[in-house]
Amino acid sequence: MNQILDYNPNKSSGSKKGGGSDAIVRVFAVILALFAICIIAVGAYRLVKSKEQTQEIVEAATDAKIEIQEYEENAKVIVTHDKVIDKVEYRWDDGNVNPPIRGDGKSTVEFDVPLIIGTHTLNVVVTDIDGHTTSTSKSITSETGKDDTDPVIEITTDGNKAKIVATDDIEMGYITYRWNEDEEIRVDQDEDAEDKRVLECEIDILKGSNFLVVNAVDASGNSADEKRPFNGVMKPDIKITIAADKTKATVKCTHEKGIQTVVVNLNGQDYNVDFGPEIQPEVEFEIALGEGVNEIKVTATSVESTNTVVSETVDNTVAEDNITISMTRSESDPNKVQFNAESPEGIQTIKLNINDVDYDVDLHGEVSPQITFEFELFEGNNTIVFGATTAAGQSKEITEEFTR
Repeated sequence: MNQILDYNPNKSSGSKKGGGSDAIVRVFAVILALFAICIIAVGAYRLVKSKEQTQEIVEAATDAKIEIQEYEENAKVIVTHDKVIDKVEYRWDDGNVNPPIRGDGKSTVEFDVPLIIGTHTLNVVVTDIDGHTTSTSKSITSETGKDDTDPVIEITTDGNKAKIVATDDIEMGYITYRWNEDEEIRVDQDEDAEDKRVLECEIDILKGSNFLVVNAVDASGNSADEKRPFNGVMKPDIKITIAADKTKATVKCTHEKGIQTVVVNLNGQDYNVDFGPEIQPEVEFEIALGEGVNEIKVTATSVESTNTVVSETVDNTVAEDNITISMTRSESDPNKVQFNAESPEGIQTIKLNINDVDYDVDLHGEVSPQITFEFELFEGNNTIVFGATTAAGQSKEITEEFTR
């Protein structure tokens, strides 16, 4: 009994047999360890794979389904989800985001969005209870929706004038403007305007530093504002008067602060106007005009460094004489005078004056290359002025005396 319990593999007796048993035990232990490692590895792989598949399923389920249906005046947005919807937000184009539509613990949300006239993009963003978002966009063209576009205001200046132009994509309603804190002035769109999308007005710029406030409102009530500071300086005023015989032009330049320089360009040649060393609020002078076409350009500069340029063309070309008129005593009746007017361009009107009294010669609206008629003389002296004008505007008249 004691011998059985006393196991010592190092004893000399039976050492060969005991060494074989120990090797078997060690091999078996190694095999068990490798088997355990394989089982653990397989289990870990299956666990990881299962988590990845579960994660894929979870991620695929986070996207909401968004449907946008178009109607005549509205678009219906329908949102469905496999989770609770926190909120739905929308906006047109790049405009402001409208107040969110709350899910209120539901997984389905429906609401209507009023359409806007024209082509616009409706953007919808859905946020679920986990904070995940789903978005979509749709371009919608409508002719019956509401006008949701603000007008555009443009202000330009020309001398002492300011031009206000308000433009809308549908129709303008009116413009209001005021200087500083003065009373507001309103300009309504003309009912007979050819293009009702545009409304404009021109106003005088006040002298000195002032502030212009403009408000534009379209026919749908959308509005826009524009504020602009102005430093009111005046441009010179130039007036060119051509003489009746076209031999000269009178030029008058004025500015309340004073004219500094005046330059006249006549047919491409510049001439400086000498009006003395002193600054003058008014400068007046004459320009001699020659035959042919006279191109006049006057540039006046004020002491405030503002300038005005005015151009005028005077045609002194001598027209070819294409009209022939005559008046002679009638051969058949010496108490009458025969009148004759001829022109290849056609006679349009006749002038007849006898002793300072005008007489109407009715041509019945017709233009004829030759007009002939007779007129009975008065007793005594007859001073007759006879003239004719062609369809091209050329005129000629003659004066003679006849005695009866």
